[in-house]
Amino acid sequence: MSSAFQPFRFSQHTLDLGSVEHPLPLRTARMLPVVTSHEPMVARNPNNDHSNHARAAGRADRIRRMSDWGIALIAAGSAILGSITSGFFAWKAGHRQAAAAETAGQAQAAALISTVQATLDEQRRVRAAEQRRQTYAAMLAAATEWETGSQNQDSELATATQQAHALLRLEGPPEVAVAAERYMGAVSRVRGELGGGEAFANLLSTRNAFIHAAQDAIRDA
Repeated sequence: MSSAFQPFRFSQHTLDLGSVEHPLPLRTARMLPVVTSHEPMVARNPNNDHSNHARAAGRADRIRRMSDWGIALIAAGSAILGSITSGFFAWKAGHRQAAAAETAGQAQAAALISTVQATLDEQRRVRAAEQRRQTYAAMLAAATEWETGSQNQDSELATATQQAHALLRLEGPPEVAVAAERYMGAVSRVRGELGGGEAFANLLSTRNAFIHAAQDAIRDA
């Protein structure tokens, strides 16, 4: 039976191309590209690879420089913070020392002022006591001179005793002035021979009273 389609047959012998039986040419199968991912396939370009490498190197360099800057800033910040902390504690210590020195200075000044004031008070007391001693001594001397003086000088001696008594009253205190006045009255009675022995005893008593009052006033000055 004859047919328009005769299959191509291989033989173990040499292929005879001149045979009547010519096989039909086989259709070449088209190979489809195998897609392994969803990304489009792009042909590699050496220039692009170099550019990518340069960009990566630039980013690494920038990161390194930023790291160096960060380390430098951290070191500078630490140094500044340390300086501030040290300065603060130094200031606090200096402030405490200054406060302690001021307190000690004030205490020394107060002690010095107290010493000076005590010295001035003592000097004032000594001057006041000396002033009173001189005034009381002048009164006692005038009254004694009037007591023992001659009758011809009675008026003059009485006047001198009265002047001494006036100064004594200014000096004070009142107790001494009263005692001096009683003593002066007793001298006046003895000088006028108005009391005899009783007047003389009163003279001695009033004189001693005046002396004791004067001594007490001098001690209290």
